[in-house]
Amino acid sequence: MNKVYLLCTRAAIMASAGTYVINSSPDFYGIVHNNLWMEETSEDFGLAKIINDWWNVSDKFKNTGYNADFRNNNTMEEQDLVRVCEAWNNMGTGKNICLFTHATNVEDIVEIRNRLDLPMVVITTSMGQHSDKFIDPILRREYNPLMNDYAGLDAAWEHIYNQLIILDEFWKRHGDFNITINDWLSHPQELYHTLGVAYNHNVNKWTEQFVLWNNAEDLEMTSIMYSKTDAYKVQLLTYLFNTYSQDIENTSDKIKFANILMEVYKENDWFEFDEFMDAAFKKLGYNLTSI
Repeated sequence: MNKVYLLCTRAAIMASAGTYVINSSPDFYGIVHNNLWMEETSEDFGLAKIINDWWNVSDKFKNTGYNADFRNNNTMEEQDLVRVCEAWNNMGTGKNICLFTHATNVEDIVEIRNRLDLPMVVITTSMGQHSDKFIDPILRREYNPLMNDYAGLDAAWEHIYNQLIILDEFWKRHGDFNITINDWLSHPQELYHTLGVAYNHNVNKWTEQFVLWNNAEDLEMTSIMYSKTDAYKVQLLTYLFNTYSQDIENTSDKIKFANILMEVYKENDWFEFDEFMDAAFKKLGYNLTSI
């Protein structure tokens, strides 16, 4: 029986484009029914090239199992999971399909799947250790007229560090697999290996195009300039947090460290990287040399 791979995610960047990469496996249904590429414009962060959420969803499947409510409801009910599995297998494609939902009750979804023996694989997503490269496209997707209003640098950084400190741990607790942004954008072949599905050996060309169009790039490792854009500032703080917080075990200390990074950034016109971290750890009460 063909399976539904259900991608549970709150992140806009992980939803449609993440499912596209998985559906590009030869084991999955990847026939285009709708226009593939679309655009969203963020007043603060610029143009985002995105995937049409319904690119490979036929009207028949959309009407019988997989609709906007399935994607957008915070809670997935038993009848929703049964209906989408039945509707997909009634399509008779001979393929798996990857769908996404923003529902957060992953533990319940797994319990229902196991109890009813549904043909479903549950995948969750997290920002992950190497997410700093993708901050610009993340902000473009999060802050635009269709998603959220931009409330400034402090709010954007709080949103990101809460993902890293709290929500990443939440999403890792349940599900069959957990994938990060870096997994599907930088190493899609490894993602196929992790999921145990057939490789699409050309999908890297697509992910490279996605990264290029959305200005995902490595941090400029020079002096830290105060006059940079908000996207650069959040990327910088994400890189520093991911690099230096690994040995900070207490959640409250991690949050404190995240806020200190912003405080230190605002206090000076510029720092070199080492000077920046010396000042941050001094405020936190850690000895940098012992980390």
